[in-house]
Amino acid sequence: MATWNPFIEDLTENFFMCSVCLDQFNEPKQLPCLHRYCNDCLRTVIQASHDGTIECPLCKQRCCIPNDGLDGFKTDFHMKSMLEFIELHKSLEKKDLKQCVSCLKDVAKKIKDKLAECNDEREKGAADIENRRGCEKREITVKHEEEMNRLIMKHQENMKSTDVKYDQELKEFKEIRQEIEGEFFKKLGELDSNFKTLTTAKDFLQVKTKTNVKKY
Repeated sequence: MATWNPFIEDLTENFFMCSVCLDQFNEPKQLPCLHRYCNDCLRTVIQASHDGTIECPLCKQRCCIPNDGLDGFKTDFHMKSMLEFIELHKSLEKKDLKQCVSCLKDVAKKIKDKLAECNDEREKGAADIENRRGCEKREITVKHEEEMNRLIMKHQENMKSTDVKYDQELKEFKEIRQEIEGEFFKKLGELDSNFKTLTTAKDFLQVKTKTNVKKY
């Protein structure tokens, strides 16, 4: 990695240096003539203008200031990306990145421990939920059995009440039947007696009729 140092330093001094502040570009802005300047340096040049135009400090070409001022000039994102690469290279040389990796490892370990803790809590919560479900099922079963027993007892009571009512009605029916049968046999006896009386009267009339016939 050390073989890159001269090349990086040469680029920084000759290609990535602002000609106004003579320092490395910071948020480089590009003029229509394609020369680049720091964002703050170009702001200073714009503020010094009195006619709405600026002159490129390098090639002296004049250009109009956009209506939105500094923001109207294009940001050189390609140059900005290269500068970020240089800063990354410098951080590697200073072993800052190694320190960041170490920090990231610590953070990763903390995250892993936290995830394990969360997983334990989740499993514990799942077990608690399953236990509650089992208890609820048992409670529902007990309540169901109690309700079934209550309905059975109620049905049995209704059956007893129905049996008592049926026995009472049957008793009343028997009494009515006995009363009707008694009345029926009484009437039948009267009819039989009347029939016998009529038969006797008939026989008497027949005998008397025969006697009268013999006289004549």
